[in-house]
Amino acid sequence: MDTRLLLLIFSDDEKEAKEEFKKFHNINEDDKQNEINDMIEYEMCEVISDEDVRKYICEILKINNVREILEFNKEIRNEKLAKLKCLKNISASRLARVIGISRKIVERA
Repeated sequence: MDTRLLLLIFSDDEKEAKEEFKKFHNINEDDKQNEINDMIEYEMCEVISDEDVRKYICEILKINNVREILEFNKEIRNEKLAKLKCLKNISASRLARVIGISRKIVERA
């Protein structure tokens, strides 16, 4: 494969194209690494049912249902999510799934 043709996808300038190529792959690698870390963390931690995680979240946040988190304004929701992210053995992916919210929102909180 001719690398010049590949680099043209990113830019006409060879130097700029190389930089953009590197940035593109670093961004994708970061996302892949986060997903791999979440999967490893999930597999290695003690198995707790999603229902138990829901109950635990409700106890910590003093709410009746985890879906109540979705009703909070953005600032309060992010404070609550930040508190939950500190919990051991519960990944951002699992929190997102149990609450019913995007993983990216949990990670950014």
